[in-house]
Amino acid sequence: MGQTGCQSVNRRPTAAERRCRRLWFAGRLVTRVSASRLLGLRPFFLSHLITGHCNFLCPQCLWKNNAAGDLTAGEIRRFYAEAQSQGFIANYVWGGEPLQRRDVAAILAASRAAGLFTLVNTNAWFLAQRLDEIAPSVDAFILSLDHPLAELHDAHRGLTGSHARVLDAIDLVHRSQPGLTIIVNTLVMRQNLDALDEMLELWRRLGVAGYMNFIERDLMRAGRRDETRSSDLDLTPEELRRAAAHLARRQSEGAPILNSRAYFDTFANGRRPYRCHFPKVFLEVCADGSVVDCTATERPVGNVSRDRLRDILGRPRIAGMIEDGARWCSVHNNADRIDTSLTWELHPPVLLTLGRLAWGR
Repeated sequence: MGQTGCQSVNRRPTAAERRCRRLWFAGRLVTRVSASRLLGLRPFFLSHLITGHCNFLCPQCLWKNNAAGDLTAGEIRRFYAEAQSQGFIANYVWGGEPLQRRDVAAILAASRAAGLFTLVNTNAWFLAQRLDEIAPSVDAFILSLDHPLAELHDAHRGLTGSHARVLDAIDLVHRSQPGLTIIVNTLVMRQNLDALDEMLELWRRLGVAGYMNFIERDLMRAGRRDETRSSDLDLTPEELRRAAAHLARRQSEGAPILNSRAYFDTFANGRRPYRCHFPKVFLEVCADGSVVDCTATERPVGNVSRDRLRDILGRPRIAGMIEDGARWCSVHNNADRIDTSLTWELHPPVLLTLGRLAWGR
């Protein structure tokens, strides 16, 4: 349990072992997608918001909730063990800010012990101080970086010094954790629209690749809908079209952009609908254990703290969410939804990017 044939969970992995594990996961992911397409299997990738608590003040965030209660580490450990028994192969851990949890090392160790390929999305504020205790359990970090200029990134995130923490964390991981994958996530919005080339140059200097995600709007999370952001952050349709075309061109020139070309094509000629297969792959679980129905976010499907995961997965609403998503939902702008859907469709360029990430290029 907790081993892949590449590495034990009980010691710091080498760069070669990390590459082996990434290749193992990439093969397993493609195999699982292929089998699910043929057999109609259930989701197999967790998206687990382990806390709503966060030290940042990002204006676009719909998930921060410093008053919310979180599952205990023991409850999460039992949930991950059940996820393993139900065939889950990976776990995307996020928040809030997941590294704010004092017990995050135990949570991530439980994820790895359950055989889950573990990715952690963090603002990097606490990463340097917690890296040694969590790195053996983590397969990839996704770090948020929204402007090449420190003062503008810090102003958007609401905390002075946040830009420097990201850069310092990237340098520290490169130096002390060879082979540990770092992916940068940049939210494309009005405040950084004129600095995308500078951001890509910063990625290059840092030795990282990343995703450019166009800002979401009018989405409900945590029981509330934020419809005030468009005037402050959102791009106009023309700005969105030009940004997508420009980023597609930069990608073709060799910029370290991980989005699929199809992602940018979705917006470059006027936003066009796509078929969402995200619920076929991911099961979204909130900090209190509630399981998200992305077609009706105000009505959870169940709660992993009181319901057996097997029973939740067998409920008709899971099948209904999967069918509804593919039939009519294409509201999301982010690459995780669109490129996950393309992965489900076995889109060759997306699979090629997966292979390059697995190899470490």
